[in-house]
Amino acid sequence: MNGQYIPAINTDNLDAFARGVRRFTTGIDEAGYQAALDWARAEVTARSVPLLRLNDLPRGSFCSLSIVGSAAALSELLPEGNEALRAIRTLERWVGTEFQGIVPLNCSGENPLISAAAAAASGKPLVDGDGCGRVLPLLEQTTFTLHGISVGPIAVATPMRDDLILDAPATRIEELIRPIVAAAGGWAIVACYPMSAEQLAMAGLPGTLSNALRSGHPDFGPDPLVSRTLCRGTISGIEYPIQSIAGQPRSSAAGTLPSAPVSILISESAEPRSHLRLEAHNEIFLALADGRVIASAPDQILILNPRTHEVINLENLTVGEPVHVAMVPAASPAWKTKQGRLLMQLSGHAVEGFYNLSEDTMNEGAP
Repeated sequence: MNGQYIPAINTDNLDAFARGVRRFTTGIDEAGYQAALDWARAEVTARSVPLLRLNDLPRGSFCSLSIVGSAAALSELLPEGNEALRAIRTLERWVGTEFQGIVPLNCSGENPLISAAAAAASGKPLVDGDGCGRVLPLLEQTTFTLHGISVGPIAVATPMRDDLILDAPATRIEELIRPIVAAAGGWAIVACYPMSAEQLAMAGLPGTLSNALRSGHPDFGPDPLVSRTLCRGTISGIEYPIQSIAGQPRSSAAGTLPSAPVSILISESAEPRSHLRLEAHNEIFLALADGRVIASAPDQILILNPRTHEVINLENLTVGEPVHVAMVPAASPAWKTKQGRLLMQLSGHAVEGFYNLSEDTMNEGAP
């Protein structure tokens, strides 16, 4: 299976795909993830989903798909199963064209599973790529945005059977959609980034879904994510600071995000023992060993269970727990450009001026 072209997601490889997409997130809500997997399984059992490579797209238009709100809410207010299809159909009517395929907004956790379900339900192919190469909290934080493609208009389909169109500036989308999601039970599906095949081929990140599938397969060869172990140790402390580590109040952007900043302290097992500090806000964005930066966003930093190698949710960490810390390189060089770092800054990471650090400082200590 390693390195070969994967033509479709079907009942034979869905479980491997589901295992693989877990590796692209700093943590996952188990109940929400299972609800998304059940949704995908129900649709893929009825119809397999062709995977389209970015360099082999048919002419026409495409759209991106994402869940917004809380994955935990997905398990509490279960989907009827038509939400993703309704979002796609609503956006098609608004823009006046039928989409030739669907691309997940990101390749992490619930999103690619729901996208696979939508592709099967609609009879459309799924594009083997995404707009993040990981998970990011805001809809505009994509390589599509970096290539000048607008997130809107977006279609919103809620589990309360609401179908809405938001046609507003990208800077207003998050401000508008969060109250809608709250009023609709905590989650919704959005179809967004209507774009041409040429735009998608230019802006999308290729092969991320097939990479996830390979990484979740028991027989895969070399790690397709090219992860690097930063530390093997034990959690020695968990802190919830009121102020950022730079001594500044949290940025206003943080108010749009569901989690609070947290610092995780890890003591390395092997001699000489380093002390790792991880700074997180929705994701782990900075790793320091004895005060020296060893990894940072936009590279992805993950805390893993040393026995199962599964990602541990940040909310489930406990003092005294043995862990491995790994880094997965950013899926695109675009995230390390000035524009990419500025777009990442919208996450509200709790370090004032973090993305103004020089490349030399950000990569100090990295091999």
